[in-house]
Amino acid sequence: MKKGKLLVVVFVACCFGMGNDCEQRVCCLPDGTCVQGDPTQCILQGGFSADSCEECQIGLRCCLPSGNCVEVLSITDCGNMAGSIVDVCDDSCQPRTQNCCFAQTGDCRELDADDCVSQGGTNFIDQSCDQCRNVNAGACCLSPTRCLTTESEAACTLLGGVAFSTEVTCDDGACITGSCCKGDDDCTDLVIRISCNGTFSEEPCEDVVCD
Repeated sequence: MKKGKLLVVVFVACCFGMGNDCEQRVCCLPDGTCVQGDPTQCILQGGFSADSCEECQIGLRCCLPSGNCVEVLSITDCGNMAGSIVDVCDDSCQPRTQNCCFAQTGDCRELDADDCVSQGGTNFIDQSCDQCRNVNAGACCLSPTRCLTTESEAACTLLGGVAFSTEVTCDDGACITGSCCKGDDDCTDLVIRISCNGTFSEEPCEDVVCD
């Protein structure tokens, strides 16, 4: 709270009504007010620096990934739309192609931002397609020693899988066997990890205390 109050104090003089007599740059705050202050502190407050208070009525120019240029009240508003602040709206604001992730299938490809959204995808801003994962994919145990990653539980079943999980990967030992505790003195050996509906342990039941 103290830090926030300190930042507000920086804007000491209101420029409304001062016209050309306001020699310093002004800060247009998100709530529409115009105050005199340091440009850096202005940005920290979510506003933008301007030559005069009249510019506060115009707002910031924001170039969107689609190539559209719109007016916004703050840098934050522009960032929330994956845009970038520009001095003027002109031909330099062009559509940007970026990675589009379709999480349900794991498909990821370059698409125009608006096309991505209209097709049900998620725009990956500064993210690689490696971070786009099929949310239905998981570990499929064909046996305690053989684990495959399949695109869905149905696909695992078609392959003759005996257990499937989207929570544990093959690399994490989804198909290893051990003991499974389901309660007091209720322990079963040789259970596949992702088939255990209780507490799993790589140790045998004789070395495990089930609570």
